[in-house]
Amino acid sequence: MLTGIAVLVDRLDLARVPLNVFFAITVLIVAVGLLVSVFVGRNWALVVLGPILLAPLVVFSDSNVSWWSGIGYVETELRDIRELDHDTQHGIGTLVVDLRSLDRNAIRTNDRTFIDHNVDLTVGNVTIKIPADLWVRTNAKVGAGTIQSGDYVTVRRVMEPRIENGRLYCVTARYRFGVDEEIPDFERESVLCRERPYHGAVDSFVDLQQIARGVSIEAMHTTHDEYDLEVNVKIGVGQLQIKRYPTPIR
Repeated sequence: MLTGIAVLVDRLDLARVPLNVFFAITVLIVAVGLLVSVFVGRNWALVVLGPILLAPLVVFSDSNVSWWSGIGYVETELRDIRELDHDTQHGIGTLVVDLRSLDRNAIRTNDRTFIDHNVDLTVGNVTIKIPADLWVRTNAKVGAGTIQSGDYVTVRRVMEPRIENGRLYCVTARYRFGVDEEIPDFERESVLCRERPYHGAVDSFVDLQQIARGVSIEAMHTTHDEYDLEVNVKIGVGQLQIKRYPTPIR
């Protein structure tokens, strides 16, 4: 009954009921049932049910997101510094938070000494997209799952000229460039080999590395020794990926 009331209150928007409250109420009901069974009669089913319900209660203990906060894929692009004051929350699914369009000057010249943003997800995957010129510290808490980070890598295929025995040859070369590297135009090489610049095979990917994995994990990730913005991420069950991209051309 108590669980039903909590669901009704949440669905009617009378109050936000976090997911951990649902499990806490259920565990409380089981505990009361065990207490009653001491005087009325043994109920071994409740003995087994208690530990089963206790596990998700521990996993979702830090979750402040309502079970009904949303289901599916959600991507949000933050542009204005004032948007950072509003938490980004999602229930179940994939949540992408894109910070690449934030006004860097507004962040660095504001009157506030501390700027942060909170991201909460109950179950699923969270991706934080960070531009190379924005220094961000990410504080992550995951009830059960993994935390990964990585930089965007650009791959270029270039036809390069080679001279052997007085003759000109063109060979295929592949170059990888990180987010902090300037990519040359290779115009001279392409003209000599009669190939338009950059119109060969172009590839890109995010080179992800695992930071932590397990149950009740906490990790801190920084893109620079100092930071302009702090992002606090809480996930009940799932995966966090912190991806760093080249600075957008303005």
